[in-house]
Amino acid sequence: MGEKDKNLLVYGFEKWKAANEQQESQFKDRTESDLDLLGGWVNLTLKDVTEMDSGIYRCQGYNENGSWTQNIRLYIEGKTLEVKGAPHETIVLPCKCNIKSGTEDSWHLSWVKMEEKAENNLLVHRFEKGKPANEDPVIPFQNRTEMVFDWSGGSVNLSLKDVTEMDSGLYRCQGYNASYAWTQNITLLIEDRTPSESRSRIGRYALVVWISILVTAFLCHVMRNNNAARPQANGPLEVIL
Repeated sequence: MGEKDKNLLVYGFEKWKAANEQQESQFKDRTESDLDLLGGWVNLTLKDVTEMDSGIYRCQGYNENGSWTQNIRLYIEGKTLEVKGAPHETIVLPCKCNIKSGTEDSWHLSWVKMEEKAENNLLVHRFEKGKPANEDPVIPFQNRTEMVFDWSGGSVNLSLKDVTEMDSGLYRCQGYNASYAWTQNITLLIEDRTPSESRSRIGRYALVVWISILVTAFLCHVMRNNNAARPQANGPLEVIL
C-alpha cells in the first residue's frame, strides 16, 4: 500500500490483513495503516521519523474494479545549525544531504534566505540538474555566492562572500529529485568582532584627549584674565595733588 523511492516497501495491506513480509527493515515497528472506509482514506502513520525518511511516498491500491496511485512528498527538518562570522569575511554555510556521486543531473537544489512571510523569501543560489540556475537571485546576493559540492561526502555547502550584518538571518538548504527530498536550516549571525578590550582602550584614549582639551582651554582663560588685571608698568605715572 505504501512505497518510498519506488523500491522500498513501507507498509502492505492485502485483503483486510497486514502483509509486511517484504517490508524494509528501516520501517519495521514504525508504521501503521489508518483506514477510514466511510471517508475513503487509507492513511499511513510513520513513527519516530528522521531526516532520512524524507522523500517521495506513493500510496497505491487496486482490486477487480480499478486502481489508483497518489504521491506525497515528506520533508523532515533537522535541528537548526548556527554559523557566526564578521563583516567582509567569506562564510561557508554547511548542508549535509544524501546525494550520491553520479546522480548530480537528477537534483534540484537551492539555498533560500527565509523571511517572516513565505512570499518574501529570497533566492540565494540555485542548481538545476547539474548546472547553476541563477537567473533570478535577488540583487543583494548577485556575484557573491557559490555552491560548493562534496559528492563523496554528501554535502552542498554555500559560500557567501563579503558578508555584512544585513546577511544575518535564517537560511534553508533544500533539494529533491524523483525519489528523495530534504531540507536543512542554518542560522547565520554576522557581528562586529572588535575585542571589547580594544574598544575600551579607544574609549579611554578619547576621554584623556577630551579632558586635555578642557584643561588647556581653562588655563588659557585664566591667563587672559590675569593679564587683563595686571597694571601697566611702562606707562606714565600720574600724580594728583
